[in-house]
Order: sequence, then structure tokens, then C-alpha cells
Amino acid sequence: MNRPPPPLQVADKTEETMAFNDRHVHFAAEDDHYIYPITPSPSYSQSSLPSSPGLMTPPPVHAIPAPPTPYPFQPRPLPSMSPETTALYAPQPAPIIIHPALDRPSAIGFDLRINPFPVRDLAPTELAKPATSPPLPQLRIKCKLLPWLIIVRPSSPKPNAFVTVSDVLAGTYTQLCEAVKKDEFSRVRGVDEMNAIRDAWQKRCHQVRGAVDVERRVDFLMNNTVFKGLSATGEAPDDLRLSVSPPP
Repeated sequence: MNRPPPPLQVADKTEETMAFNDRHVHFAAEDDHYIYPITPSPSYSQSSLPSSPGLMTPPPVHAIPAPPTPYPFQPRPLPSMSPETTALYAPQPAPIIIHPALDRPSAIGFDLRINPFPVRDLAPTELAKPATSPPLPQLRIKCKLLPWLIIVRPSSPKPNAFVTVSDVLAGTYTQLCEAVKKDEFSRVRGVDEMNAIRDAWQKRCHQVRGAVDVERRVDFLMNNTVFKGLSATGEAPDDLRLSVSPPP
């Protein structure tokens, strides 16, 4: 005898739903969320994209590094110049022009043992002119035969006075007429020079009217007593050289 099939059992819908949820769904907590960064592919770059008609924001200026300088500039001090080089490039003083009556060879040609005044070859206006151009307040005259300098200054007491042609003639003659002191004979170079100075002194006493028995500075010129003019030494604007020669 056949038995009838057992009746179908329908599960509770609520229990089925809960079982499904327990097996397949899991809700993460809020702290479990993590966003993974997107690493760009090496073969993919912004420059490989086709140009877009839209505007693009340029990168900030500081983000573009400057190209390295292959030879960075390093300031170096200038080399020091030697005194000779410094003097070579130093500004040179203006050349001195000597009055034609005093310039070597001089047209005056007077004997330094004799007072040159009155000067017959020059007018008073020429004697009053500056001895040099530009005019100078002092002249330092040297001669290779003299161990002294002849210092000529203006005879005029006016301010800004300058040395004139007359001052040179008078100053040179006056200073060469000064008597030689005993200690100044120590500057004589050798016996031969001393004998030549004594011979010049004796000759002057016999030839020049009014000469007295005393050695004077003009005797150090020995036989070279004729004024032959002045020339610039190039050492300083007021330094001049006296040229002399024997009398005719």
C-alpha cells in the first residue's frame, strides 16, 4: 500500500534572510576605509595625451628648476701692479714751457760771475714775463757741477706771484755769489776738483772787477761760467737743469 508523500516544509522567511546575510554580506566599520593612491604608469605621461582645446593651469614657477651653470662665476681680485707699472699709468703732469730767453740754448749767454743787470738783450716787458708756462711760484735749479740747489722765488710781494725771467737771472747770480763755508768744501770730489776750484777763484779775482779774496759758489763751476739756459729735468714741474759752458 502506497504511502502519501510528506508535506512540504517552508522555512521561515525571516530566518532565511538572516542566514543569507551571515554568509554573504559584511559591513566594514568606518575606520576601515582606505583609499589607495594611483601610481602612474612609466609609459604614460601627461605629454603623451593629445592636446586639448581647454585651458591648462601652468605649473608654479618655483617648481621648474633652473639649469645648472657649467662654469659658475667666481670673482677674483685684480693682481697688484708694481710701482713701475703704477708710475707708467699714473697721470703725467703737463710739460713745462720755458721762456725763450731762458730756454737752452739761451740767447742771453751772460757770464755768471758778473751782474747781468741791466740786461741789454731783453726789454723790461720780457723780463717781467713768467719764466715758465704755466707760471710757477718757485723754481728749483740744479747743475751737475754744483752740490747745491738754486731756489728762485718771486721778487714781487703780491699774492699769487710767479717767478719771472728777471727773477731767474737775479736769483741765479745772487746765490752763486754766496761765499763757500768751510764745511761745504767737504762736498768736493777729489784733489783734482779742489785744485780746479782754486784756479777758478784766482782767475776770477784777477779778471772780475770788485772780486774779493774769498771762494764763492760760482767758483765750483770752475771754467764753465757762461749761462747757456735751462731745461726741464722731468722729475717735477718746478725742477730745472742749468747748462753752462766755458767763456769764448
